[in-house]
Amino acid sequence: MKHVLVLALCCVCSLSLKAQKDDFKVGVFFNPTYSDRFNVKEDLLRDRFVGDYAYSVGIFVQKQIARSFDVRFGMSFVNNGERFKRAVDNNSGFIEPVPPLRSNDFQIISDFYNLEAPIDIQWFMNKKRNFFTIFGVSPSYSISKSAVIDLDNNGSPRTFKTGGDNGIALALEIGMGYRKALNQNLLLEIQPKFRYYITKIDNSRAMYNAGLQMSMIF
Repeated sequence: MKHVLVLALCCVCSLSLKAQKDDFKVGVFFNPTYSDRFNVKEDLLRDRFVGDYAYSVGIFVQKQIARSFDVRFGMSFVNNGERFKRAVDNNSGFIEPVPPLRSNDFQIISDFYNLEAPIDIQWFMNKKRNFFTIFGVSPSYSISKSAVIDLDNNGSPRTFKTGGDNGIALALEIGMGYRKALNQNLLLEIQPKFRYYITKIDNSRAMYNAGLQMSMIF
């Protein structure tokens, strides 16, 4: 999977360099998101897991393949997060769920860092090509996970970093947005986007994120 993502990054960079010579467009995007998980079935955990704000940034190349359709290849850095309360065994590093904690007890804020290679089809719904729907898949490689333990003023926050929980994941994504031409060579896109990981991030529950992606296309 690492080799696939590295190859995808090389392809995106190569296409970016050729964009002005060929009929490609190059874009960059920033997507502030809110991430959480579905299917929290464990009674012990259901009331304690809370989503968290996150983000993704990236670059893509895009080419028109039909009157109403474009194809898009990208590379992005994705951060998904969540907040929950657990107890930590400092000897083993294993994090165990505990019964409900008092309000002055600690919480753990987790962040998952992924390198992804989204492949999307963009369908323009009118002749002006400004309203569109976009859908696709995004192979994902888990780079690392960090957990910050908030000790609630009883001490300094402690940060633990581990390897990725699941090296390979796959996300489905869909969005709908609006494209505005700022000038002859610059486009602005704004689109609400929803992404769902059909491959689990860890061994328990699948994660999703939703946000407002903003793109500049040259």
